[in-house]
Amino acid sequence: MCKRLQLILKVYVASSDNNEVLVIDVASHSVSTEISLPDGVEGPRTLAVSPNGNELLVACNGSMDLVIINTSNNQVEDVISLADYAEDVHSIAINHAGSKAYITTNWDQGVIVVDIPNRTVLKYIEGVATVESATELTVSPDDSKIIVFLAWAEEEIAVIDAATDEITYMSLGSGGDGWMTDVEGEYIYANGRSSGNIYKIKMSDMSVEAETNFEAEMKGIGVDSSGEVVYVIAPYYNDEGAILIFTASDLTFLGSIPAGNYRHIVTP
Repeated sequence: MCKRLQLILKVYVASSDNNEVLVIDVASHSVSTEISLPDGVEGPRTLAVSPNGNELLVACNGSMDLVIINTSNNQVEDVISLADYAEDVHSIAINHAGSKAYITTNWDQGVIVVDIPNRTVLKYIEGVATVESATELTVSPDDSKIIVFLAWAEEEIAVIDAATDEITYMSLGSGGDGWMTDVEGEYIYANGRSSGNIYKIKMSDMSVEAETNFEAEMKGIGVDSSGEVVYVIAPYYNDEGAILIFTASDLTFLGSIPAGNYRHIVTP
């Protein structure tokens, strides 16, 4: 397990209670940096790292802002207001070209599309969900599809054509509330918040290649850059909260890192 942990140097965690982003050094199992957000920017909820690793995007539910942080010096570079497009944010994904960010709006049931290089909002895709259920989303390896997970819905997955905004729906067949996801290569790793289920899904045909059930409430999920290890936040595990560690190949449980009550995790 120690060799696998050394494959990744740090992870970023949103801390809504303290209005900051924590940088965790996985090798030492400790918080190395606390990044405070600008005055007036509140409620960091969801994070994404640019494909080149140079920028961290933080979508904030309290003030409806998108914060862009330079990962080399942990300094805030820009703040983009999202308030004109929706009343909340839930999750964020960046395409592989690094040109667009997609942000789900749970209450408003749509997706905000942001032009990252130009620091502007391009459009808002409405009607992705019929109830307040648009949660996690990912982008296919060729950037042609945005895959949105829908909670409390009969058809749990909405697939959006990135060029036309056309939406098709499908069912994973297992149900889930508060989905969290991460992508490594052609696979989506997804976990249902209260179900304790974790899935490895192949994006080409949306087939489930591995799954497991862990009897703990789950929040954020992240896969290391080697595609070998999956990290899952379990805020109440062993009464103190932890980051659970699984193999990415077949979701075998490896161990845990005590980490407190956190919400979201992303890996460079």
